[in-house]
Amino acid sequence: AERLGLANTAAQAGFFGVLEIPLAEPSPRLLLLTDRAAAALMLEDSEGATRDRALTLVTGAAGQNCDAACASRSLHCQLNQMPFVNQCSELTRVFGCSDG
Repeated sequence: AERLGLANTAAQAGFFGVLEIPLAEPSPRLLLLTDRAAAALMLEDSEGATRDRALTLVTGAAGQNCDAACASRSLHCQLNQMPFVNQCSELTRVFGCSDG
């Protein structure tokens, strides 16, 4: 964040996966960050991400990364699917936690 000049900057607005961050130095400008999953309707088809309907959710052991957890089941980790998996509704479904 510091290297990009974002260390002392706060987002000013967010809208459907697009975050606006005003930057003052070296000259005034606006940085737009886009979540490919949440903002898919605003992006070109080649830029957005959609949920793979055939996605198999896999739980790993504590400290186990996605690659290792998937490989142990002869699957491949799909990092581009993480925005869809890393949601409270999905995590609750997989882990069954009652407090969300």
